[in-house]
Amino acid sequence: MTEKGKEIRRTLPALLLTIAYAAVHLFLITKHEIWRDEAYVWGFVENAPLSALGTELSRVGHPVLWFAWLFPFVKGGLPFSLMGIASLIPMTAAVAIVLWAKDLPFLAKLAVLASPVFLYFNAVIARPYALSVLFFALLAVFWKDRLSHPFRYCLVIALLLQTHVVFAGFCGGLWLELILSGRKKEKKPFAAALLPVVSALSLLPQLVQSGDADLTVSLSGEARLAYITKEHILEGLGSVFQYNPRLLRLPLTALCFASLLLFAVLALRSKKARFRAALPACCGVVWYYLCVCLIRPVEHVHMATCLLMILSFLFVSVIAESDKKSGKEGEAPGSDKGEGIVRIAALLLLLAFGASGWIYTLRGTLRDLQGPYSGSREIARIVIDTLPQGSVLGLEEMQDSEAPRGYIAEKRSDLRFYNAWLGEDWSYYRWVKQKRPEAESIAETLRKSGGTELYYLTRKELPEDDEMELCGRNSWESVWGEEYCLYRVKAR
Repeated sequence: MTEKGKEIRRTLPALLLTIAYAAVHLFLITKHEIWRDEAYVWGFVENAPLSALGTELSRVGHPVLWFAWLFPFVKGGLPFSLMGIASLIPMTAAVAIVLWAKDLPFLAKLAVLASPVFLYFNAVIARPYALSVLFFALLAVFWKDRLSHPFRYCLVIALLLQTHVVFAGFCGGLWLELILSGRKKEKKPFAAALLPVVSALSLLPQLVQSGDADLTVSLSGEARLAYITKEHILEGLGSVFQYNPRLLRLPLTALCFASLLLFAVLALRSKKARFRAALPACCGVVWYYLCVCLIRPVEHVHMATCLLMILSFLFVSVIAESDKKSGKEGEAPGSDKGEGIVRIAALLLLLAFGASGWIYTLRGTLRDLQGPYSGSREIARIVIDTLPQGSVLGLEEMQDSEAPRGYIAEKRSDLRFYNAWLGEDWSYYRWVKQKRPEAESIAETLRKSGGTELYYLTRKELPEDDEMELCGRNSWESVWGEEYCLYRVKAR
């Protein structure tokens, strides 16, 4: 077989797998109902002035990169209903990078790509974690040559920092490992190492909480620590095997800390280079739990997959370090039993850690195919079919309003969206601290809008009285409890 034929034989399966991955997840995007966390960032990019970006960043927990990434999709005319493509593109690129990487062993590729990090959630739901996965894939490929090509490696670390604050510890571990490994080299990576430092410093003005930010959590730091201990460990001990996604946090936590213990033991009995390979993951996991316990309790599956991304990188980096030391890139180093143990232990750990995530991923996929992820699309169809030409649709000053508004605006440009709580035309959700008004007050506010046909979309079921009458509601219970009611304001 010629060299060209060998190259085609090597790359064709990777190409077909990448295309299949993109096709399957594009189909899932068409079935997925967009929910509030996806929609409000889209609405902000679509309607908010650039001057509002600074205040917004301090409230959402992830830096500016995701807003910048969405900008060309929003302004370029991508339909709201297909916003998941903004996540699918970097996820597909990450798949291609892993599959085409010559230095990564087959088992590493299989374990990483078969994990919940790459399946469904990060590829279908439009959130910044898709960019994080892409940068993780690049870091895994660049790891081996990080000392000979430090600038590209440090650039990716800097970009990963700009995807979400939860990765700050992991990025700090990468930076520290680079400094430790490069300090005795003739060509030191200190100039390149300034890139992550600059990126980290830029996070401060982005994420320092503004005075009116509505991120107040009633739990104190000590109470949150107790809450996490109770939720992750104590309550789950007797119910690990129940089919309840909330309890999946127990095996995630246990395996996470078991991995740290495993690699700490291996580091003490092995070469220093292997300890440095484990350092980023250790820093990442510790920082993650500090964020969860002391800053903000997080239960969404994306946060669990963050840990899996960290361990995926740990697995790949340890293998790359072992292969580099053995001089047999992409092959198992048979001469060193210690390296073989690390390889097998890391693979088993990653597969075991991903098991609970696979259950959640499968459940989420089936729910998206069989029933509504959110009630936003169904209620939007009711609004589109019900409201007369030129009607005024009142919305709540809540994040939940953005998802149905996006679907409706895609089909009905004649409707006027009105903030029924603040008494002004709808622009974007601004996290205004506002107590839910009474139905009578809302009806009066909508009458002041000047419209003749007035409607109100709300998450709360209202009593039918002389002010409003129900004219539509969701028929299914959604995954995230996002069900809506549509009311018509009665004329006086």
